[in-house]
Amino acid sequence: MTFAGSPPNHRRYISHKLPRISPLGTEKPAPRRVLIAHPFALGDVLSALPIAGMLKRRWPLTEVLFVGTPYSRPLIECCVHVDRYVDLPEMIDTPGALAALEADVFLNPYPDKRLVKRAWQARIPIRVGNLRRIKTIRYCNRFVSYSRAHSDRHTIFINLLCLKPLGFDAAPAAADLSELIGLKAPPLDARLSAELMPDRFNLVLHPKSGGEGREWPLQSYLELARRLPQQRFKIFLTGTAAERLALEQQCPDLLAPELVTSLMGQLTLREFIAFVHRADGFVASGTGPLHIAAALGIPALGIYPPLRDIDPLRWAPIGRRAEYLCLPQCAVAGTCASSPMGPPCPCTAAIEAASVVARVEAWQAGLRRGPEAADSA
Repeated sequence: MTFAGSPPNHRRYISHKLPRISPLGTEKPAPRRVLIAHPFALGDVLSALPIAGMLKRRWPLTEVLFVGTPYSRPLIECCVHVDRYVDLPEMIDTPGALAALEADVFLNPYPDKRLVKRAWQARIPIRVGNLRRIKTIRYCNRFVSYSRAHSDRHTIFINLLCLKPLGFDAAPAAADLSELIGLKAPPLDARLSAELMPDRFNLVLHPKSGGEGREWPLQSYLELARRLPQQRFKIFLTGTAAERLALEQQCPDLLAPELVTSLMGQLTLREFIAFVHRADGFVASGTGPLHIAAALGIPALGIYPPLRDIDPLRWAPIGRRAEYLCLPQCAVAGTCASSPMGPPCPCTAAIEAASVVARVEAWQAGLRRGPEAADSA
């Protein structure tokens, strides 16, 4: 149901004592249904899944809904803490669709003005907003206040701040984050399962990032592939069809079938998650697929620049066997800050293939195969 009228003026909320708006606490019943809205890229979506994990840990009977896009839907549906995927285009384009969900709480850690306004129109009783987001807080009635740009926290911990008005005061331990992400891979079909070799270390390289990270040079990936002995390693390339075209133009040698097995442009996101879960290791820049691999519990190595907001402090991969390589400071002062996202910068280019080879060979040396390893997440 929608209603007419102007939204409340946010200045009125700021000028009054906010503690008068009491948070949900243990003295009140658990919410029946909570809606989490974080409809962005894969890494962003994954970084918001621990919100669902925290809600389920405290209120296991509460239904948790997650608003996403059709592209991110398979990832959301692989989270054991999310009860239902909600389609963003439908919520935006269909008046009354959000109201029909009958949610008690609306959480939007990185606010989308269209969704926040729909939540207000739907009269969702509790709508949490960040006081620093002036364009959206007028539609909210519970508040937090934080700046992403000036925070030294990992993005997961920043997202979890939206739970404070619900009475969640303590941040989880870093060791709990994998469980709170809660990824469970779908079954892998026989066609893709046959590509994996049980007598070799199955390594996935994801050389492009869709503009989400500072990439490691393609020539470095090529050197890595050439230095890993084929009798011990089988190497796969993943990515989109457009990224495969980029490799054909920029580094065709990396696609040589005697060197790698290319799956670029051949996997749906659901198939990608299932395949990576069964692989033995993963190497990429700080992009969404890296975070998926890390959350699935396989050895995952991310390559990062030492640049605030996209460095490991903010975006390190989270997982039991996740690692990263990053220079302690910028290789060429000021260059990284001016470089566009996606292409390599001097700081990622300065990370030698030998360093990555050493990490991957250590994984292979410590590999223990068996049913438990194949089923772990």
